[in-house]
Amino acid sequence: MSINYIAESDWVPEMDKVDQSDTRSKLHTWQSSVVSEMQVNPSAWAFLQPVDITEVPDYHTHIKHPMDLATLESNVEANKYETLDSFVADVLLIFSNAREYNGESSRYGKCATNLQKFFEQRLSDYKSRSSQNQ
Repeated sequence: MSINYIAESDWVPEMDKVDQSDTRSKLHTWQSSVVSEMQVNPSAWAFLQPVDITEVPDYHTHIKHPMDLATLESNVEANKYETLDSFVADVLLIFSNAREYNGESSRYGKCATNLQKFFEQRLSDYKSRSSQNQ
């Protein structure tokens, strides 16, 4: 407030928080939207729920950080992802886990590749819109 013209501008520190929450809500809205879009994508069937360890008992031996679309959705609803990068990291984890456990050329690997392409296009669109709004 000691800087010239700040006092006259009626600026208060809370105004910065409003801008941050607006950015956060746009990110959160996009996260929710893209998760919903991925869940209805034809390539998403293998990633909708956590891997059932009764059907795949050695999964956790090979995959130390499991991730799936239901968990991703829960994390978004719980506001776990404060940054775009943290959200993207968990989305990409779904695909890398699928390829690591099943192989690139398996039906799971192919679904991971297809869904990743879909996600990367949505991500590119989001980044493009975000940079235009700044």
